[in-house]
Amino acid sequence: MSLISNFFHARGAAPETDNDSDDGALRRAIRSAASLIPGVSSHPHNAPSALPAPSADDLRAEGAAAERARICEIMESEPARDRMKMASRFALNTSLSASEAISLLAASAAETGLLAEMRMIKQPALGADGGPNPSQMSDYEKGAAEAKRLFGIK
Repeated sequence: MSLISNFFHARGAAPETDNDSDDGALRRAIRSAASLIPGVSSHPHNAPSALPAPSADDLRAEGAAAERARICEIMESEPARDRMKMASRFALNTSLSASEAISLLAASAAETGLLAEMRMIKQPALGADGGPNPSQMSDYEKGAAEAKRLFGIK
């Protein structure tokens, strides 16, 4: 006996044939198995649907919820913190999945604005008269400032 025949004998039903080598035998075995389940017809075209088809409004709501979840996942990701313009473009103007968008954000350089650029520029430490503040100068800078003062160089 084949594995399928053993299954049906254990359940108290036998497939319509013992010859499992042809495709028809497998179909008959599946129909026999379906007949063991209450409420399921053995013919696939007569089988009642288990759930009613979702309405168009349900499908729209499900799609909108999935899209909102995708947008939130992109915008709230760690790489998006320093790349908000790019993150919003990926989230709102593309069909990239959240994982694809996040990996692209992580691979891109962080956005820099004017404030970030200003922080990168070394600002001079000015003294009371507008010149260098000697307390924040190295010995070399102090010597150079003294030499400029002595020679009248501004």
